[in-house]
Amino acid sequence: MKKILAVFLSIALILGIFSSVSFAAYKDIPNNASYKSAVERLTKLGLMVYKDKFSPNAFVTRGELAQIIVSISNNDDQASLYSGYSQYPDIKANTKLAGCVNYVVQKKLMTALADNKFHPNDPLTFAQATTALVRLLGYSDTDLTGIWPQNYMDKAMELGIIKGFTISSSQKVPRWAMALMLDRLLDTNIKSSGMNDQPKKFYQSTGLFEEHIVLDTSKTSSKLLSDEVMTEGG
Repeated sequence: MKKILAVFLSIALILGIFSSVSFAAYKDIPNNASYKSAVERLTKLGLMVYKDKFSPNAFVTRGELAQIIVSISNNDDQASLYSGYSQYPDIKANTKLAGCVNYVVQKKLMTALADNKFHPNDPLTFAQATTALVRLLGYSDTDLTGIWPQNYMDKAMELGIIKGFTISSSQKVPRWAMALMLDRLLDTNIKSSGMNDQPKKFYQSTGLFEEHIVLDTSKTSSKLLSDEVMTEGG
């Protein structure tokens, strides 16, 4: 079910067909905002969804990133297996958040802070965000030179994830910036594991969605229902 829905979502992203993909544009995002299309894409994929307003300048929390990482890597089912316990006193066991936090920590994408608490409600910093996203692409400390967090910031810049940003590692991450970073992550190649590997984008490695060429819709073919499209794959 998830794969079929994801395929349709990718089609909707290509052609803007929203007949069965519910999406109401946030009224607090200007039409000319550089992050508008990123927010729309992520919302359709269920990765950044908020009630009523997007609040672009609101800060993303550490707990929010943990949940986004699980969803964008298409590992919700796996994370749910980790939800029965909590490693940290500020995370309740038997919650979705516990599963997500345990998952990202187990995968070494995020870590607790110095006091051995996760601080899920604390604002996320660019150092924490870029580290998690670069690691999602398959990179680790041994692949980078220099000292943390600048080495991860530099790699994120090289990969294009924070291209055009003027930021410091300790700055808090607003939602508009997170949207751009995640949108770029989807289309960034993961780390190659060998010389003969074909380049593979992050979204291709997760199966979150697929891209298809749309040949017909209900507007161009009477054989299709209003919520159907014809692609090169059927």
